[in-house]
Amino acid sequence: MNNHNSLYSSYGMFINSGFVSISVYHCGSIVVPKVIYKNYTVIYDPIKDFNYKVSNVKSVSYYNNNLCFSFNKNTYVMMRKGAVFLTADSFQELVREYKILNL
Repeated sequence: MNNHNSLYSSYGMFINSGFVSISVYHCGSIVVPKVIYKNYTVIYDPIKDFNYKVSNVKSVSYYNNNLCFSFNKNTYVMMRKGAVFLTADSFQELVREYKILNL
């Protein structure tokens, strides 16, 4: 099982116990679910098997297996090890910063 209230098993199977599905994001062949639990929204990262508490996410994508959120037209966030790793004003800038770090 993963962290936040066992929302998903380690195989990505949805465990329905008070969680309400809102939508899913498609990143190629990867499906990223978005659900509501109590008073917060959660996005599940199937690659890292991790749940992120989020708000107002507009889109989701991956770069080098790191989940990236877009909150609006000029706020992009890359997640890594369960925390915010990089932020930028565009997805291209996010990728550029990642490459500068030479990871």
